[in-house]
Amino acid sequence: DDRLRELTLKYEIQEELGEHLRILEDYEIIILCDDSGSMKTTVDGTDRTRWDELCQIVKIVLEIGVIFDSTGVGSYGKL
Repeated sequence: DDRLRELTLKYEIQEELGEHLRILEDYEIIILCDDSGSMKTTVDGTDRTRWDELCQIVKIVLEIGVIFDSTGVGSYGKL
């Protein structure tokens, strides 16, 4: 799949590890995110917060999820 190849290149995922992602076709991906006050804490001495980091990771997971879920990905809440 070209989309998987593009994704592995974009995020520098080794090709063989990218192929392992195909197992996700058999699963419904659900993401549960922490929005507690501690998510305002900055990360590694930067201006980025835990929430910023979480949003970045969720976006990557969603990019992967839409490749393997033919019905698409739903979201609840605000990112």
